[in-house]
Amino acid sequence: MTASPNGKQIVPQEWVREATQPTPGYPHLKPGVDHPYFGYGYQFWVFPGSKRRFALQGTRGQAIFVDPELRLVMVQAAV
Repeated sequence: MTASPNGKQIVPQEWVREATQPTPGYPHLKPGVDHPYFGYGYQFWVFPGSKRRFALQGTRGQAIFVDPELRLVMVQAAV
């Protein structure tokens, strides 16, 4: 997610870590507070629990789910 095909870092790892957790200073963005299940980071939906898992959703059915611990990325393409 953070590297190009030639292996060079594109997006700083620390930014990705920060972006994929509830936005600091906004307690209503934690999982289960404003939304019954998800929380929200910098345009990323974050899941509850101690494991870092996050998702992105497009406006026309596209979706990406990421579980870094499992090294799992699932992508749903759509119109």
